Amino acid sequence: MKAIGFTEHGDINKMALLALPKPKPGPGEALIEIKASAYNRLDIWVRQGWPGLNLKLPHISGSLRAVKRGGRIVIVGNTSGPKTELDIRFLFTKQISLIGSTMGSHSDYREVMQLVFSGALKPVIHTVMPLEEGVEAMALLERGEQFGKVVLGR
Repeated sequence: MKAIGFTEHGDINKMALLALPKPKPGPGEALIEIKASAYNRLDIWVRQGWPGLNLKLPHISGSLRAVKRGGRIVIVGNTSGPKTELDIRFLFTKQISLIGSTMGSHSDYREVMQLVFSGALKPVIHTVMPLEEGVEAMALLERGEQFGKVVLGR
């Protein structure tokens, strides 16, 4: 399995294309193939070794809780089950709102998907790069030189 990650904390030069063994799920676990993952400001702090982080290395970037001060986390639907674990200190130190939402009605979903499939709703793509250039893509994002998404392909 290939992934962009790091084996020690530091600057962007610690990022690398890693060849990792394919995980073997244990009892009650499932193996999920990740097709895409976001790279966020929190990922940079994790890589740099943000004080207080207890992180098992190697670490594969992809943040679930990157949000700006005063921002909001919207929990959409219940696809992961009824319970989650959240360090609430993260909420009040950055004055973050936690909002629950449904995923909309079935007709809302059909309408949005029609826009996507018709090409009327398109993401802004800055560039597409091969996975092997993932570290360069992350450096581009950290420098803030892109407008839109930087996509890594296989």
